[in-house]
Amino acid sequence: MKKIEPKLKHFLVLQQSQKQQKNIKHKKWKREKNKQNQGLSLKQKNWLKSVSNSEVFRPPNVFSLRENAELVLQFLNNLKNHRNRNREVYINLVNVKTITNGSIAILLSVIQELNNKGIRVRGKKPKDKEAKKVIEKSGFFNYVIGAIDEENSISPDTIITKGVEVVEQESTAKIVLQAMKTVTGIEKRNQPIQGMLIELMANSVNHAYPNSRKKKWVLSVNHDDINKKASFAFVDNGVGIIKTLNLNFSQTLKKLFSGNIDLLNTAFEGKIGSRTGLTYRGRGLPSVFNKYKQNYFKDFVVITNDVFIDFQNNKSILLKNSFYGTFYYWELNKDCEYYGKNA
Repeated sequence: MKKIEPKLKHFLVLQQSQKQQKNIKHKKWKREKNKQNQGLSLKQKNWLKSVSNSEVFRPPNVFSLRENAELVLQFLNNLKNHRNRNREVYINLVNVKTITNGSIAILLSVIQELNNKGIRVRGKKPKDKEAKKVIEKSGFFNYVIGAIDEENSISPDTIITKGVEVVEQESTAKIVLQAMKTVTGIEKRNQPIQGMLIELMANSVNHAYPNSRKKKWVLSVNHDDINKKASFAFVDNGVGIIKTLNLNFSQTLKKLFSGNIDLLNTAFEGKIGSRTGLTYRGRGLPSVFNKYKQNYFKDFVVITNDVFIDFQNNKSILLKNSFYGTFYYWELNKDCEYYGKNA
């Protein structure tokens, strides 16, 4: 019988010991897991098994950018930072009590961003009936696979999302006609609102994604027949207005502004040129802001980079959690100006 060398014998003993320790740890883990699963239904056990190779993300219970911006943005940034293509993302909305069309639109834009990186995304709907109704009626499931309850399958709510160098004139015309029907009871044109939508789409394509072919914007519209109101949310996942503006300024010129809130307000007011002495051709933001001042729409909110501005309530916040893109929200109701209002 061949004698085993001392070094080899030591290695084999060590290997056997490590294997035994691994088996002991696995058995302990299995006992703990079985203990945790005691009392769970088969459905719950199957769910745990299905997400075992997923990274689970849970949004805040109030999933609204206007009401809960910091926590919503923190959740979205965590989602965006997922890089592992071998581990899918599981978005668990089960505890969400409040969800808005703006948050749904921005969530969809992040999901599409993950899909573009080759990352699979799955999820679970809210348990709350009203929150579930909102997301099912929103148009979200036209882009994400999922079943919809029959009573929520027919809805005027819309989400459209497009990419490289696309401005949807035909779609925006239909969306505005439907919004005006919700507000006035009659399908009619609203050229200022349609023009603004086209302006935002063009601005997103031209400025939001420098040196990139992955240009995306998402438009969501929610119809409130009871209050005769249409709510619009427009999202691009580009670099954001503040970052785009900062690319145009030297450190010296940046000192002319007291901070990013001042910079963004100045951009919307169309006073960048007069403040800096530069020839500045950015007319898109002042055009949008002028329509707001002329009462063509109400409840105007903008979130971009580290700035949150609620123009309606004259509220500006410097955010701890930045959004690398731009989010616009506004409402159209019977108090807004539109052609033929007093006819």
